[in-house]
Amino acid sequence: MDDDSGKRNDAGHADDVLRRADRTADDRRIRDLMNALHAGECSGEPRPWDHEAFLARMTARYGG
Repeated sequence: MDDDSGKRNDAGHADDVLRRADRTADDRRIRDLMNALHAGECSGEPRPWDHEAFLARMTARYGG
């Protein structure tokens, strides 16, 4: 990754930048997922899911 002058070449630098960007994006996704899980845990007891009522609401709202 070094040329004769001892400086990093552009390809090596680009690889490092991309690796850091990937790591930062991964960290952000993990943080966002952890926050969403925490919000769900704090939202109270689960309610029963009424599939038919949901479909009726969506059909009324968006047609179908």
